[in-house]
Amino acid sequence: MDKSSTYCVMPHLGMAVQNESDFCCCNVNKESWQDPDRETMHVYSHPLERVYKSHTRKMLAAGLDHNRPHASCQVCWDLEATGAESARQRFNKIFGDVEPLPDQPRVLVIKPGNTCNFACRMCNPVTSSNWYRDGHELELAGLTSSSWYSEPRDPAEVAQLTFNEYTRTFETIRNSFNSDNKEFWTTLKTWMANLIYIDIYGGEPFLIPAMFDLLKHGVDIGACHNIELQLHTNASIFNEEYLKILGQYKKVSFCISLDSMESAQLEYIRHRADFKTVVENAGRFRDILSQYPNVSMTATYTVTPLNVFYADQTLQEIKEYLNVPVGINIVTTPEYDIRHLPTPIKQYLIDNLTTDKITNFLKQTISGCDIEWPKFCRTTDRLDQLRGQNFAETFPEWWTLLKPHWVFD
Repeated sequence: MDKSSTYCVMPHLGMAVQNESDFCCCNVNKESWQDPDRETMHVYSHPLERVYKSHTRKMLAAGLDHNRPHASCQVCWDLEATGAESARQRFNKIFGDVEPLPDQPRVLVIKPGNTCNFACRMCNPVTSSNWYRDGHELELAGLTSSSWYSEPRDPAEVAQLTFNEYTRTFETIRNSFNSDNKEFWTTLKTWMANLIYIDIYGGEPFLIPAMFDLLKHGVDIGACHNIELQLHTNASIFNEEYLKILGQYKKVSFCISLDSMESAQLEYIRHRADFKTVVENAGRFRDILSQYPNVSMTATYTVTPLNVFYADQTLQEIKEYLNVPVGINIVTTPEYDIRHLPTPIKQYLIDNLTTDKITNFLKQTISGCDIEWPKFCRTTDRLDQLRGQNFAETFPEWWTLLKPHWVFD
C-alpha cells in the first residue's frame, strides 16, 4: 500500500530523549510524549518501557499515516516548502524498510542532559549548565524564550528564586542522566541489541561518561557492528579512548560545530569557547578519525541572526581549513530564527547570499516577527552586558546593516 504524503517513519520506530528529560519521536518534533493521565513523561518519573508505549507516539503515527500533517512537525513542513530536505524525508529514506518493534525503538536520538562547558547564544539553561547565571538574569528581565521549557514556568515564581534556588530547578535534568540513574542506562543497554541507529547530541557528549559507557557496552556485546552512529560535539575536548569506541561501530558520522572561522565571532556565539582549542581539536579529530574507514567527519554551521550575514564566507573557510563536508543547521528557536529578521534585511540577504538552503528559508513568511525580532535585540544587548561582549564590535559589517532596524530599550 502506498504511504501517505505526510508519512514519517520516526513515530513508528524512533524515540528522542530531550535535554529536559522528556521524550518525543525525533530531534525536531515539538510534542512531548504523555502518559494516560496526560502527564508529560520524563526520564526521572517514567520507566523507559512505559515511555515507548505512549499514546502520544501512537496517535502521531496514525495521523501522519493518514495524510494529517501535525503542528508539532512544523519544522519539517517549513523545510520541505523551501525545497530543502527535511528530517522526515531523510529518516524515511534511511529507515523506510526497517521493521518496528512493539516494546522498544530501533532509532534512538539522545540529548543526555545539559552538562556543557559552553554557553552558546542560541542555547539556554536546559541545554547548557553554563547558562544558569545568564538564564536567571534573562528570566528576571522577562526575556525567557517560549522554547526553553517543555512546560511553561510562572515568571512570578521564578522572580522569587535566589540564584541557588534557580539552579536547583535543574537538578532533575542533572540527576536523570548521571551514571547513578541505573534504570535509565540499564534499559538502554538492554535495547542496544535491537537498535540500528543512535544520534547523540549534548550538552557536550564528551562530558557525559555514562553515554560512552553505553557505547562501550555496545562494543562488548557485539551490537556495535549493526548500529550506525551520529555524534555532535563542540570540539573543545579531545579524548582518544572515546574515539576508539566510536571507531568500532558499523558507520559513524562525527559532526563538529563551527559557526565562524573568526576567533572573536566564534567565541561570541559559543561563549566560553577557546577558538584556538576548537580549531586545533577539529584538525586532530580529522587526522585520528581518518584511520577508521567507517567514520566520516563533517562540520556543522549553525545559522542564526548572529552569523547569517557571513554564511557564504564562513562555509568556504571551513571547507578550506578542514577539507570535510559542511552541513547547515538553521535554528528555528523563535528569537534566533532568521525568518524573523526585518524584511529589508531578509531581502538583502536573499539578493546577496548564494547558499540556496538559507535564501530559500529566508523567503518564507512567518508570524511573530513583531515580537521575536525585538526580543532578539533585547536579549542580545542584555547578554552583551552580562558577558562583557559587544555585538556591534564583533560583527561590524553586519551591524552596519542592522543598526537602523535595531530595537533599543
